Amino acid sequence: MFRIIKRLNTESGLTVLSVSHDLNLAAAYSDRIAMMVGGTLAGLGTPAEVLTDARIHEVFRTPVIVDTHPVHGTPRVSLLG
Repeated sequence: MFRIIKRLNTESGLTVLSVSHDLNLAAAYSDRIAMMVGGTLAGLGTPAEVLTDARIHEVFRTPVIVDTHPVHGTPRVSLLG
C-alpha cells in the first residue's frame, strides 16, 4: 500500500498525509515527519532530522538505537531491552 502511495506521490505530484505509529515504516516512505506527543509538536523535518535516539526516548520514554537501514538508507529504530 505504501509503495503505491509513494509512487502516486512521485509520478503524479500527489500530496499525501499519513498517520503511523510505525517509525520504521514512516522513515522508509516519508519525505517529512511530524512527531507529536500529547497534542504538541515534538519534531518536524526529514526522517533523519526527527528520528533521533534522544527525541524518540523523550517522546516514547523508552531507550532505542537509531541506525541506518541497509536497503532504504533511512533511519531504522530498534528497541533496547
